[in-house]
Amino acid sequence: METLERLPDILTIVLASGLLIQEVIHRISGIDILIIQNKDWKEVVVSILVVALVITLLKRLKNIDNKFDKVIGNHLGIVEVLNPHENVNLVDLIMSNKAIKILTLSGSTTARLGDDNVKDMLKNNKKTSIQILLGNPYSDAIKNRYDSDEPDTCTGIGGISNKLIMLQRIKNSLTPAIAKKLDVRVFDNYPTISVLQADKDIYSSVYAYRLRGTDCPIVHAEKDTPYGDFLTKHYDGVCDASMPLEQWIIKYNVKI
Repeated sequence: METLERLPDILTIVLASGLLIQEVIHRISGIDILIIQNKDWKEVVVSILVVALVITLLKRLKNIDNKFDKVIGNHLGIVEVLNPHENVNLVDLIMSNKAIKILTLSGSTTARLGDDNVKDMLKNNKKTSIQILLGNPYSDAIKNRYDSDEPDTCTGIGGISNKLIMLQRIKNSLTPAIAKKLDVRVFDNYPTISVLQADKDIYSSVYAYRLRGTDCPIVHAEKDTPYGDFLTKHYDGVCDASMPLEQWIIKYNVKI
């Protein structure tokens, strides 16, 4: 495979060398080795050489472009951009990191926390702190998002209420010491970027018009980098403007 990729380079070197040798021989002896049976092959060789050169140059430009993208990505702190449907496994992140932070409108990222085996894992969780920020289904900003911007396939704001109730039930099932490690908060505003942070790794995606969060590419960045700092500032701003889940339950008289 590598040989095939290098074929244009090899052809360029061989043909250029052949033309150079031909010119030297022609100047010394007057013999044209590229004329065989009265047919001039020089034009054919030159044509092939031009094509090989063009392919080589295009490949070089692509390599330069890729290196430029990599340099820019490294400078900003972007590690990679993942396919929208490449799942970031929340359970694995909880088991292998000390601090998890989640900012999401509907809580689709947190759905697996309702699984029985995951609940059991959380009951024995002594090392990982988890903070979850979810949208307030009763706020004007979230209602407007779901009325105007969400796709028709969206389950609606009722799904957010169900997630919040589920999370409070999970907290109620934990011992007080472990329940402190699960901090759930509710925000009234409409952030347009979701965030999942696991220690130094930050995953984010944009909420696009009439597209679900899972329709958008996932940007994997690192903490303490230009893009990581931007996401951290975004997350902290939403967190500062949010309320504890217990306060939300009392305010809206939600039955658990």
